[in-house]
Amino acid sequence: MNLKGLEAFYQVMQTGTASEAARKLFRTQPQISRLVGALEADLGFRLFNKKQMRLEPTPEAWDLFREAERYFSFVSTLQQNVERIGHRRANHIHILTTTHIATGLLPIVVSEFMSKNPSSTFVVDVLPRVELLRSLSNNSYDVAIFTPPSGNSNIKAKKFTQHSSVLMFPKEDALSKNKQITVHDLAGRDLITLKNPAIMRQWILKEFSNAGITPSIRAEVSSSVLLSKLVAKNMGVALVDWFVAKSFESSHTEFRPFHPPLTLEYAYTSFRKDDSKLVQNFIDTLETTSWVDA
Repeated sequence: MNLKGLEAFYQVMQTGTASEAARKLFRTQPQISRLVGALEADLGFRLFNKKQMRLEPTPEAWDLFREAERYFSFVSTLQQNVERIGHRRANHIHILTTTHIATGLLPIVVSEFMSKNPSSTFVVDVLPRVELLRSLSNNSYDVAIFTPPSGNSNIKAKKFTQHSSVLMFPKEDALSKNKQITVHDLAGRDLITLKNPAIMRQWILKEFSNAGITPSIRAEVSSSVLLSKLVAKNMGVALVDWFVAKSFESSHTEFRPFHPPLTLEYAYTSFRKDDSKLVQNFIDTLETTSWVDA
């Protein structure tokens, strides 16, 4: 089996289109189509049917995708572990986190940590929350920082702070007169959200549903940075992590508490067989820096 063809197929399944798969693999759309076509010829069955200019996966494609997902997960873990072996040094730390934490909380912690450990180096891998939670068993990191899943979980993590999410909106918006924002204040307002399965997106849509109000989602993005910049450009309002709101608080945006509040808990877990003093120093900084007065 041609692994390049398998990779092209996997990206088409993940992204939904050949053009987006081409962008991720730094290829052209015709190249992706040829690779997938060659893979179908090797396998002896069709993977996609074209319907109204869209690619519709066949049942065989979904079966192959599940197998490919296991394969590429293994390859990714292997690559991370090889990099970890190559990077393992007394003054190096590998951090795993999600986009909203990398955008808001992490720069605060890293800045404080580096001021006390100026010779240290670090790598930060930013993953979607679902992918990060799956990666915790790989032991390919020193410290992982994330919002833990609700309810019962087999993930062993230590919670170190919590904050309620806030509603970010453009400066001098009519919402600035409110001491707090409710879903009723957002009726008819354009929303910008993170893409599924973001916690805040699911939560605010549930509040709209409970209130019997139809939300107006203007944009769905995968980056907290882009989301905040769109708000600053008066493209809409957004429910965001408190740390993100503080990071982007400027002459262009402001924020207010949202009611009822969505409290986000922050936790970490660490993996380091050699009980690194550097990792412990980072954890100490994490625990003492993050309790910012909201």
